[in-house]
Amino acid sequence: MKKSIRCGGHSNGWTPDDHNLFLKARSKCCDIDELCSYLHTILPDISEDEIRVHEKWYLKYLELREKQKHAIKIWRKAKSATAPRNKLKETAIKRVTSAYNPMKAFNKQEIKEKLDKWRQEKLEKSQQRKMLNDEMEKRKKETEQKNKQKHKEVKKTIENWKLAKLEKEEVQLYEKHFMEKQQRLFKSAMANRLIKEFQSQDAVFVKRRIESCNPRIKSIERYPNTVNVVRDPSRVLKPTKQWISRVKSREGSYNSSSTTIKTIQKLRVPEWRKNGGISR
Repeated sequence: MKKSIRCGGHSNGWTPDDHNLFLKARSKCCDIDELCSYLHTILPDISEDEIRVHEKWYLKYLELREKQKHAIKIWRKAKSATAPRNKLKETAIKRVTSAYNPMKAFNKQEIKEKLDKWRQEKLEKSQQRKMLNDEMEKRKKETEQKNKQKHKEVKKTIENWKLAKLEKEEVQLYEKHFMEKQQRLFKSAMANRLIKEFQSQDAVFVKRRIESCNPRIKSIERYPNTVNVVRDPSRVLKPTKQWISRVKSREGSYNSSSTTIKTIQKLRVPEWRKNGGISR
């Protein structure tokens, strides 16, 4: 029965609605042929062969269910027959257990002595356990105190190391800045000295160059920038001292009447201007 239900359930794989229609049609029809034709018209998706197979399964299912019911009846009868025997057995066991009391076999004095001894042992064990716990707590506190002290010492050492390192870095930084400043000052001093030397060398070189190019040039006397001269418009037509000396050196004598700006020759008039216009 269980195997049949496990394979197809209580409907052999059919849906509950189709199986219920099958049961209703089976109660109405007389034989299997009428059942197949009637059910096939209602359920056209199910063939007549499938309906016949389902009918065979249902007959076997009913047979197995009847056997199951019969087996259950037999089991219930057997159980009802063995129930009084079990009750008698249980009552006998209760009587025996109630009649036998193991505490009656011992004397009260012995029991008291054993209890006192057990209590004493328990008390001693508890005291020993307490002493052991106290000792462990004491050692634990000492260890924690040592660890704290060690931690403080390590922390102090680290702080001192950090301070020393910071001071060392500051000293190194100060020395670095001081050296850089000294180097800059030295370089600037060297640059100024070299510039002056180069300038003096340039001046000497220029002087030598001038002397090599014009050895006869004498040193020119410097005159003051301001000259006090009386305003004389006719001075424009007068010759300069340099001009007079040049004329004397060239002609031997100087004639003031022949050497004025008015006596200077003009440009020649071209031929095409002589007639008053352009000749074509």
